[in-house]
Amino acid sequence: MSIADLIKAEIDNIPEDKLAELYQYIKKLAKPQKTLNHLWQKIDELGEDEDQLSMEEIVSLVKEVRETKTK
Repeated sequence: MSIADLIKAEIDNIPEDKLAELYQYIKKLAKPQKTLNHLWQKIDELGEDEDQLSMEEIVSLVKEVRETKTK
């Protein structure tokens, strides 16, 4: 008997009202750790690159391009 069969047999014995709780637990375990918040944390850890434009400069350029296109 495989581990999957053993788990399935155990799940079959769980009362209906507890299955939702189990589902939430499994979902939490399977949730990817690489979320958008994780990405922002990594960006903060890396710090700023002096040779690249800052976010403010990028925003300013985008606004300028948009304004130019609408004129």
